[in-house]
Amino acid sequence: MNNYKQLSDRERYLIEQYINVDKIGINQIALKLNRNKSTISREIKRNSINIKYESHAAIFNAKNKELMKHNFTMSKYREFVIFFEDNFDKKYLGVSVCIAIAQKQGIKTPTSRTLYNWINNSCLDIKPNDLLRSRQIFFRKKHAIPSVFHQIPKDAIPINFRPSSINQRLDEGHYEIDLIISSQARNTGLLTLVDRKTRMGYSTKIYNKYMSHINEKLEYLIYKYHLKIKSITKDNGREFNLLFKLKEQHCFALYTCNIYASCEKGTNENFNGLIRRRFPKGTNFSNVSEEEVQLVVEQINKMPRAILGWKSSQELIETSIYEVLHL
Repeated sequence: MNNYKQLSDRERYLIEQYINVDKIGINQIALKLNRNKSTISREIKRNSINIKYESHAAIFNAKNKELMKHNFTMSKYREFVIFFEDNFDKKYLGVSVCIAIAQKQGIKTPTSRTLYNWINNSCLDIKPNDLLRSRQIFFRKKHAIPSVFHQIPKDAIPINFRPSSINQRLDEGHYEIDLIISSQARNTGLLTLVDRKTRMGYSTKIYNKYMSHINEKLEYLIYKYHLKIKSITKDNGREFNLLFKLKEQHCFALYTCNIYASCEKGTNENFNGLIRRRFPKGTNFSNVSEEEVQLVVEQINKMPRAILGWKSSQELIETSIYEVLHL
């Protein structure tokens, strides 16, 4: 059986024309609109005023009926609606995160699709413009990937030879590294480091892209957070070409992505996207303090994530530490 599709505004205007002006019968109207004659008959009976079909009244009634349907459904989730409108934050507590937190608290929740429908139909105080991104599907352009041995820096292993245990995120301690650079002040930006398993992220300000400076900042993160690094995956940026010195000092493996394939360190790319929610493109990082950066990183690490089963990176780290202490 085919899915029923509501009559469109245009079809209702045509029905008014066919009945009131052209004096065409129901069977012929159904043929012209490629609709079942029962559909046309019901539409005319519902929306005839003084024996005359009114398309404007029909359109108003249809939209009002749709709104009433949403309101009826929403009444079953009244507690969640209050929770959602009080807690929604497009940067850190989006639609899916709010649903997950509400479920943990035992609140009855609608599906995310239903919630997006309520937003798009202006049934809530949260409007479509309040969402971080419009719900669109983007298709990535495919690029040819050059030979993996082309321009491989010293002591870096091509990512194609990275062990499956790292690829499958079985252990903590395997990191991805990247930079976020200011478009206004190209000498300032952020160094970001993310654990592949727990998605725990670390970041600090950088003041230039010199290789020695990047090494200093990475070492600062290692010592500040007592990181036990087993491997680091990087891209082909020249600023990372001296990492082999830290590799020898801290005894970790160094892997390099294929050229023009930054998606191969997608964990870090996603973390950078979360940071960009607070510091969008065009941000001048020379005007951003280290304290502001750390506050944003802390919020991200405490944010429930779908990919982590709606736990936060911080929760996974704390669980891991607890398990080690109680072995």
